[in-house]
Amino acid sequence: MIRYFLILCLGIFLTSCSDDNSAGSSIHYVEGNENVESRTLALQGKFSLNNKLIPVKIDIDVVDENLDSIATIKASLKKERNGTITFSSDYDDFASSIVRIKYTCAYNDSSSKLKMDFVEYINIDKNPRPTLNLPMALASERIKELVQEDGFYLARAKEKVLREIFELLDYNNKQIIDFEQDSSSKHLAGLNQHVNMISTVEKSDSAFYKNYKSLRSAVGSEKTWQDILSETEIADMAFAHDPDIIYADYWTKAFGLGSCDSTHFQDTTIISNKESVYNKKKFLCDYKNKTYYWRTFNDVEAVNGLCTYDRKDTVIQDSLVWTCDSAKTKWNVMSGEQALPYKNISCDKILEGTYINYNSNNFACVYENNKFIWKDSVSENYKWRNSLDVYLKNKVGLCDEDNSLGRSTIMDNKYYQCRDGIWTEVDKISYYLGYCNKSRTNDKAMHDSVGYFICNDKWTEIPIPQYYGDICTKGFVHYAKKYGDTYYICKDQPNYYWSVALKEELSIPIQNDYFCEEENNGEVFELDAVGYKCVYPIWQYAQDFEVKVSKAMERNKYSKDMCKKGPANSSIFWDKIDSTFYGCVDNYTEANYGWGKVFWNNYNNPLTKFKSPEEFAGGTYDSLKNYKVNGWTLTFSYGSSSLNGSIEYITLYLKKAISPKGDEYDIQEGNNVTVIRAAAGNKTVSFDSITNKSDSFDKYFTDWKNKIIESTQCPTPMLPEFKCVSNWDESDIEINFTNYNQNSYTTWNQAKSFCPEGTHIPSAEELSISNYAASFNNERFTAVQQKMNNGKKGSFSANYALVWTSTEKDSKTQYCLEYVKSNSNQVVASGIVECPKDLYPMAQAICISDRSKK
Repeated sequence: MIRYFLILCLGIFLTSCSDDNSAGSSIHYVEGNENVESRTLALQGKFSLNNKLIPVKIDIDVVDENLDSIATIKASLKKERNGTITFSSDYDDFASSIVRIKYTCAYNDSSSKLKMDFVEYINIDKNPRPTLNLPMALASERIKELVQEDGFYLARAKEKVLREIFELLDYNNKQIIDFEQDSSSKHLAGLNQHVNMISTVEKSDSAFYKNYKSLRSAVGSEKTWQDILSETEIADMAFAHDPDIIYADYWTKAFGLGSCDSTHFQDTTIISNKESVYNKKKFLCDYKNKTYYWRTFNDVEAVNGLCTYDRKDTVIQDSLVWTCDSAKTKWNVMSGEQALPYKNISCDKILEGTYINYNSNNFACVYENNKFIWKDSVSENYKWRNSLDVYLKNKVGLCDEDNSLGRSTIMDNKYYQCRDGIWTEVDKISYYLGYCNKSRTNDKAMHDSVGYFICNDKWTEIPIPQYYGDICTKGFVHYAKKYGDTYYICKDQPNYYWSVALKEELSIPIQNDYFCEEENNGEVFELDAVGYKCVYPIWQYAQDFEVKVSKAMERNKYSKDMCKKGPANSSIFWDKIDSTFYGCVDNYTEANYGWGKVFWNNYNNPLTKFKSPEEFAGGTYDSLKNYKVNGWTLTFSYGSSSLNGSIEYITLYLKKAISPKGDEYDIQEGNNVTVIRAAAGNKTVSFDSITNKSDSFDKYFTDWKNKIIESTQCPTPMLPEFKCVSNWDESDIEINFTNYNQNSYTTWNQAKSFCPEGTHIPSAEELSISNYAASFNNERFTAVQQKMNNGKKGSFSANYALVWTSTEKDSKTQYCLEYVKSNSNQVVASGIVECPKDLYPMAQAICISDRSKK
C-alpha cells in the first residue's frame, strides 16, 4: 500500500542526523521527576515523500510533563537535489525529554494549498529517531486533555488513548503496542492501513483533512467512525484504489456483495446503493492468481457479455476484433492477418507497400501467390512487382508529407531520402546527416559512417572536440581530450585549434588516461613516484605534501574541496597511515588546497585527556575558527612551510583551550612539554590603577624597586646588558602590567588551585629559563620604564616577570622565578627569589604537564 497517502506521506520518517556522541549528551528524563537534568541535543532528519503530500513547515517545542512549552527549537526544511526534503534544527538546551512536533503538509497537486497539521508528543529518551505515527497524531488533542485536565502521565495517556482509537476506528486487532519503541511494528502498519481507508486519502485534500479532523475530534467520545463518516463514500474510494484487495472484506460488505468462492465462481450481481458511484454496476465473481475476488465487468464484457464454455462468437470492440475462447472462457484479440480483412480493410494495388497499424503492430500489404494479403513481416529480398518507390516503402514506410526529410534508405550501394513526397537519391553525407541549407547554418551533425561536420553552405568536417564544444582558446593551450582511441590537443598557432596529438605532446597523466577537467580541478595523484596536480585545464607537477595529503583524503573519504570556503563546519581528521592530523586552515593556496598538518602531540593529553587520536578528530570549527570536540574549544596558531618561495603546507599549533567547564587556558609547547597559563587579557593596566594590593606588597615593591636602581647605577651597572643610569635622583619608575585580566596575577593560594588535572606548578628545580624559554616569549610582562620628573622617558626600560614555583621556604614565603628581558627580547637576568605568599599583584601562575616531573 506504499502508494497510499498516509503510508507514503504521513508515514514520514524523522531521524536523528548524527550518530556521533559528541553531538550531545544522552537524555535521562524520568516522567514526574522534578530534578530534570539539562542536556544538549541536535534534532535532524528527513521526510520520505510521495506524489501526494509535501512538507512545508515543521515546528518543535520542548514541553514539560504538563505538556506546556518550555522552549521553541528552530527547524528548517531543505530540498536536496535528489528531491528528498530534509529538516534540521539548531542546538538548544533541553530541560525535558518530551517534545511536541507539529508537521505542516500540503497536497502537491492541489490548487487550494490547504495546510494540514499533524501533532505528536514524543519522549526522545525512548524514541530518539521519531517517525510520524498517524494514530498517535490523531490522538494528540485527547492526550493533551488527559495530561492537563485529568492528571495523566504522558505514557499512561498514550496507552488509554490508543485503546480509545481502537474503539473509534472499530479496529479488530486491539493489541497495545509501544510505538515509540517499535515504530516499524506490523500492528502499526495494519492500523495505519485502517486509518488510510477510513480517511479517504485518495480524495481531495479538503475531503481528507475534513475526515481526519472529524476522527481526531471524536477520540474518547465513545463513538465509532461509522457514526461520523460516510461508509459508502469510503467504500467507493477503497474499491477504486484497492488493486491488491487489501480492503476487500470492507467494501464487499459495504456494497452488499456476498461470498466469492469456488461455489459462486462467475456469479454476477448488481450493486443497489444510490449513494455509491457504483450503483447499478454489474460485479462478477472471478478467479485470478489463486484468489477468488469480485470485480466489475470490462468494456467487452459489458457490451457483449461473458465468454462462456458454450459460446462461439466474434465481435468488434474499440477497433479490435475479439473472439471468444470458450475453452478458457476468455475474450482474445484476433491476429492482424485475420482481423484486417474481417474489418473490411482491403489489401490491393493501391495500398501495396503501405502499412496499417493494428493492436500496436504494423501490417504490410504485399502480393503473394497471385493475391494481395496483409503480412506482419517482409524479408529483405522480397520481390516487389511495383516500382522503386514501393520497394522503399517496404523498407522504411510510405513517403508522404508527414515523413518528408524524415526517412532514408540504401539500395544497390546508393543513398535515398524521402523528400517532397518521393524517394530521392542523395550523397552519402546528406543521407546520414540530412540536407545542409541556410536554415541549418552552423548546425553540427555526426554519424559513425561519415564523421563529424558543421553546416556552412555545405557539410565541412571538423575535429571531434570542436563538435562537442570543447574549449580551445587562450588559457587552454595543451588542454587534451580523448575520443575513441585518438588523443586531441589544443594548439595556439596560427589560431587556436584542435589537432590530433603526438604522444610526446601529451603529459604523463594524459598518456595514462587521467584527464584534467573542471570537475576534478585540484585532484592530486601519484604515478611512478611522481606527483601530479590538475590545475584546470592542464596537469602540473605536485609537491610532496600535496601527494601525501591527497592520499590521506582519499583513504579517509574526504572531498578535496572541503576546505575551499574556509574551515567553518569542517573537521580535523586523523590518518592512521601517516600518523598525522589534518585540518582546514585559513590560508588557502593552490599548493595546499586549504589542508594543513595539525601539530598535536601526546604531551597535550594531561590537559584534555583524549584517550586516542580518534577522540581528538571529528570535531567542527565554528564561525570564529575555534575547533570544538568532546566539550573542548581549541584555538590554533598557523605556521607555514615554504618551498621555492611558495607555501607548501600549513601547520596548526595549539595556543588556547577552553575546558568543558569554561576554564580558559593559554598554551605554549616546546621541549616536549606543554606549558599552561591563564588566558591572556587584552589590556595594559597601570600600577597606580590597581587598588587591592596585598598587605606585604608595599614592602616587597619598595625593596624590588631599590634593587632595580642599584643594579643599573653608574659607573658600572650590575647588569651589563643595560647602560648605566646616572640620573635616578631626577626620576622615578613607571610600572605597567601588559596582557592584563583578573586572572593574570595571583597569590600563592590562588596559584595552587589554578592548574587543571594532569598539570602542576613546577618546583624551583623544574622551572628554569632554559627549559621553558618558548613559554616566556609572549609573557605578560611588568613593563618598567624610567620616568623623568619632567614627564619624559628616561634611558632605562625593561620587562620583568615573577612566576610562582611549588617550592616553599616557610609558612609565609614561597620561592618564585624572576626573569628580566631587555627591549630586544633577550633574557638578561633570571633566578630564584623569595616571594610573600600573599603577594599581589606581581607573581603569575604557570602549569606544566605532570609527565615533566623528574
